[in-house]
Amino acid sequence: MRRVRLPLLFLSFALLASCGDEPPIPATIVNLVGDDGSIGSGPIAPGAVDEVQLVLVPDPADGRFPPQEQRVFDEGVESRISSAGEWVLTLGSAYVEANVLAAETFRMDVPLYAEEEMDGATQMPTLRVIFFQGGERIAESNPRFVPWPLQPGTSIPVTVLCGTGSETACSGG
Repeated sequence: MRRVRLPLLFLSFALLASCGDEPPIPATIVNLVGDDGSIGSGPIAPGAVDEVQLVLVPDPADGRFPPQEQRVFDEGVESRISSAGEWVLTLGSAYVEANVLAAETFRMDVPLYAEEEMDGATQMPTLRVIFFQGGERIAESNPRFVPWPLQPGTSIPVTVLCGTGSETACSGG
């Protein structure tokens, strides 16, 4: 099976087809849901988002995630460790367009797979998700704790809220 591996996590893409004799590893699915307007200032339309960032922030008591070189994958996906020691996964427009689910508001599932190396890296990181349109931040989730290490076969629901003043951008207008 061909997999994209990162020092902390690796991301599975639909276009990286399974092959070989390795048994499939259950993913931890991050269920991204754009607010429908009932929580935040406005709904987030599927076509309004052209880039998504998932940011894992280590617990301050645990320090930083270990350094890694920036890695670039198919469909404009890249991972890096920020200068603050956060693990950042950026999903570019090609990935977002290919994987956004048909719905009235933005929905996308992002499968993450754990590697042994991540065990012990931090005890309780937080996850933030940021939506961009044309390079501008238009929506963000509240930070939430993530079970660590990641638990294969589980899901992590994350609701992303339109930012104040970004209502027109979030609606796709």
